Amino acid sequence: MSRKQYYFDPFDTPIPSTDSALDKYAEKANCTVIKNIEDLKYIENSSTLVIDGHSGKGIDIFASAFQNPKQRFSGMQLATRIQAKLPKGHFKIRLLACSGGTAVAPAMAKWLGNFGFKNIAVGGYMHTVWHGSGHRSLIDDDKHDLPWENTTNSGAIVWFDCKGKKTVKPEVKSDPETYNPAFPSSY
Repeated sequence: MSRKQYYFDPFDTPIPSTDSALDKYAEKANCTVIKNIEDLKYIENSSTLVIDGHSGKGIDIFASAFQNPKQRFSGMQLATRIQAKLPKGHFKIRLLACSGGTAVAPAMAKWLGNFGFKNIAVGGYMHTVWHGSGHRSLIDDDKHDLPWENTTNSGAIVWFDCKGKKTVKPEVKSDPETYNPAFPSSY
């Protein structure tokens, strides 16, 4: 059974298509692209919210493009942006950003915990990552000569709990309160 995913670009001006993973996630049968922040309220607690952006090693900046200072969030700002829309029972967010697990993911997880998301886990890549249509994400780290394909449980993504501490990847279970609303602003 495929796990339900929701792809979300949190920026007012969308990430340029050449820099985003939108095409890859739009092709997935188990993924819905959310175009309006208001639609976050409809996602199932047990689904994975995949948030696209850019970051860098050790910096708490999540950006659509580093050249545009108006299109940047810290982990706290990103948590603040989504917390009022996301169901409080939601527990799994994955950031699609280079080195997003080094600063943004732990900060975002801690702030979501402060906002009442006590079961939240936010995951982020620890190294440079490339996403493209038709293939798994590629990871570039110091241990390998060439970029390698990320796979489930490869360790390329590190997860953080509601206190911003490292945790295990959350187990995906069926949600007894699952509902399938229409996403009026999504495609």
